[in-house]
Amino acid sequence: MDTHKAWVQTTFDKGASGYGEKGCGYFAYFGKKLVDLASPQPGDAILDVACGRGAVLFPAAQAVGEKGKAVGIDISSQMIEEAKKESPFSWIQLQQMDAEELQFQPEAFDVVFSGFCLFFLPNVQKALSEFKRVLKPSGKIAVSVWGDRSELDSWFHAKIH
Repeated sequence: MDTHKAWVQTTFDKGASGYGEKGCGYFAYFGKKLVDLASPQPGDAILDVACGRGAVLFPAAQAVGEKGKAVGIDISSQMIEEAKKESPFSWIQLQQMDAEELQFQPEAFDVVFSGFCLFFLPNVQKALSEFKRVLKPSGKIAVSVWGDRSELDSWFHAKIH
């Protein structure tokens, strides 16, 4: 693992137990908004990349229901442990995984979510290529970032293989 990824992993491992508790539901608010915008349907398969403690994953899992598939990944093992403790649904699957090296079959998901994650990644284009690889042909990628859209636009307008 490169030093930047190790730093991200260590930082979020250390802060996992209190992450998101301050700020009056900030992450939960924007997580729900992102899910509403992507509008996953009952029975869909969704992936939440950098799921943290579940701000996007939990409302997405509710939307797809028990007949759907809801998977959350995070590079931080402690974030995964916190999400497991807080998970309101038995059908949620949680795994420690690198966003740039997704361990899923091609075309496995209807929606790939990434809430407030991309700016932590050393190689955003590689991650977006992975998102596309695991996305079904008619699927959606839904992301949120802080700041203006210029950097986000440049990431998405670059060629993703």
